[in-house]
Amino acid sequence: MSTDAPPQPPAQDPWDSVELDPFDTNDDSIKAAALFTITNAILSEREPCRTSLPGRIYVQELLDSAHPRRVFEVLRMSLGTFYALRDWLLANTSLRSSRKQEGVSIEEKLVIFLHITVRGATNRDCQERFAYSGETITR
Repeated sequence: MSTDAPPQPPAQDPWDSVELDPFDTNDDSIKAAALFTITNAILSEREPCRTSLPGRIYVQELLDSAHPRRVFEVLRMSLGTFYALRDWLLANTSLRSSRKQEGVSIEEKLVIFLHITVRGATNRDCQERFAYSGETITR
């Protein structure tokens, strides 16, 4: 016994039947055009809010550069002092990475902390610089 149903035609886009006349002042046409515009805006791809270099890439690039002047200008300490502070914090506090792979690294956390304390940066400043949410920066 075969229960093969006939193939269903593809779903028709409801906007295919809407004809909009740009010179028509009929309220229904204006409402349809507005609804179409709003729906398209909502369903289109969203642009990311933060487009700066992601925090982990920025911090890694900064630390890998090992340029003494640049490192001092950003961290207000030498690279050796930064790593010594990181090692001390690891040994004497509960500071750890947020997650195994994609979380905030210990170095990122320390650079964010230094960015806030050295520059008097706000949460929003850090969101922009490190491309993390305000909640992540607060943690």
